[in-house]
Amino acid sequence: MIDESCKLAIQEKIISSKAFSNSDKYVELLKFLIQCNIKNVYLKEFTIAEEIFSKDKKFNPASDSQVRIYMHRLRDKIKLYYENEGKNDKVIINIPKGHYEVEFQERDSITRNITNKLSRLNIILLGTILILIITLTLIIIHYTSHNQKMQMVYDPISKTDPIWADFFNNKLSTKIVIGDDFLFWQLDEKHKLARQVIDYAIPNRSEFEQYAKKHPEQMLEMERHGALPLNCAWNIYDLTHVFYSFNQQADIELSSLFIATPFDLTNLVDRNIIYIGGFRNLRQFNNLLAKLPLEYHYTDLFKGFLSVKNPENDSLMTFTGQKLSNQYHRDIGLIVKVGGSNNENYLFLVGFAFPSQIETVRLLSRNDLLAKMYSQIKYDKPVFPEHFFIIIEILASEFSAIETNVKYFQEIPSKLQK
Repeated sequence: MIDESCKLAIQEKIISSKAFSNSDKYVELLKFLIQCNIKNVYLKEFTIAEEIFSKDKKFNPASDSQVRIYMHRLRDKIKLYYENEGKNDKVIINIPKGHYEVEFQERDSITRNITNKLSRLNIILLGTILILIITLTLIIIHYTSHNQKMQMVYDPISKTDPIWADFFNNKLSTKIVIGDDFLFWQLDEKHKLARQVIDYAIPNRSEFEQYAKKHPEQMLEMERHGALPLNCAWNIYDLTHVFYSFNQQADIELSSLFIATPFDLTNLVDRNIIYIGGFRNLRQFNNLLAKLPLEYHYTDLFKGFLSVKNPENDSLMTFTGQKLSNQYHRDIGLIVKVGGSNNENYLFLVGFAFPSQIETVRLLSRNDLLAKMYSQIKYDKPVFPEHFFIIIEILASEFSAIETNVKYFQEIPSKLQK
């Protein structure tokens, strides 16, 4: 039996946590719900509207969703608390979806409940990732089980390919990290609505926090995960061919969840990583690219430029993505391969707009396109460098690449990666 003093102690620990910092209304709401639990009071939406949000008797839940919005976000805050500061708490609280009563239970008896009652957004996210994983698995099984009876659309990647051979021969597992779009919530008090927002001018947590401080009236809150970009389905399909060629399997994860906390090197140790996505969604992966002689900048929505310092004469070269006409634009993609301290391989396939994000992956997933790329690079040494970066220029329509050309290639010396 969990007594009143224990419930109040749990309450104080939760409202004092980082998850509830600068969240006075959520603190007030949680304390009210816990008091109702202690007093064994059955709650209705109208009661919360009246006591917490000062609504009058004209309050109509059908047209005013403020209580439900706050309850949804309160559940997220409680979940965030138990994922961090409260992860070792023996007694935890839960507010079942569709209800307003707080439940106090031993962790072992409620953990399964919380897992089964994830928010709809998390279910959509996890379901989408699951579909991608299942699709990847089914394609691999299909080709594996029929490889004696049918020929693949494209020949398998060569086991001696300069880029992929050492990537898969180091006997480490490989994780595909999808660069998902940064996502946050905006509460509209006037219309009693909550919006999910993807703002390409706010690509990461630090810029979001700066923006939120300047606009406290908007009641902004960061989402734990981002939104899947449109290019990822094509990317996974193309990479399936590469993994099949080397009889390898891959894990798939979102960049926002892979690096959800301040940069932690343990995420990168003893595994290969392939990052696919936009420059805006690199997040903490920027740390791996920071020492390279290149910089990227956004100039507009899905547009930007790469600046590279030529190591031979220190001159600065610039490669710009821009609109060419009403139908066509020039996009810039980047391929980077660097190494880790334990023989790991990190491959970044990045672009400004969707054509470059799709084409950089496709370019490395087919023998004919790899051969064309190596020909354009014109590397004249006997052995292709282990680590390098390549700048790709793509003439494209909205989502389709029309022509792709290598514009710049540079080997990355080992000293730059340390």
